[in-house]
Amino acid sequence: MKNKALYLITAIIGFFPIPINSSFFSAFFEKLNFSHILFPDRNEIPESDQIALAVIDETAKILKKKYGINPCGIGMRGHFEELGIDFQVSKPLSKEQARVMLVDCIKIFLEKINSTEKIKPYLKNYPFNEQNISITFFIQDQDGRDLFDPQICIAKWTSFEVTFRTNDPENIYRYKTTEKETHEEALALVEQHKAELAQASEDRTSQ
Repeated sequence: MKNKALYLITAIIGFFPIPINSSFFSAFFEKLNFSHILFPDRNEIPESDQIALAVIDETAKILKKKYGINPCGIGMRGHFEELGIDFQVSKPLSKEQARVMLVDCIKIFLEKINSTEKIKPYLKNYPFNEQNISITFFIQDQDGRDLFDPQICIAKWTSFEVTFRTNDPENIYRYKTTEKETHEEALALVEQHKAELAQASEDRTSQ
């Protein structure tokens, strides 16, 4: 299978145009090694894809351990122009919480990609940057039930923007709200949030 213009499982769920129940995907991918399910015979995997899938697997394990989120889809496009991972999040998140997690996941993913020597010849540009990767959170409650407005159901970092969506409680086939930020806006808001937390901690200490 060639990696040219390749979107793998993400094509099924990561870019689905309407709200979907992702409990099935969460259970299916909870213990998934992506390279094994996509290519049962490892001889079928081009070397570039083997390396990229290994990086994605390693990153997904790191993020699952840190945040308790389960990988449920991946994306690989070009030679390699973009790499992406989708996650099932089984707890409600505020927009602020989702944004902080997205930015941290992006940072960890980039560090893993750019520190892997073997993948460098296959990257469209090196070092990879925020425009070259994507992270999507499909958010449900602790019991795997869908969340509805005003709670966020999807938080997504793509190559060109950050998006937050809520489900419409009156129409399960529609999103009720979609809010977008640039990368720069999202990063600035995270830094502002960190500064506010640091100041609050300092204030408590001085009391």
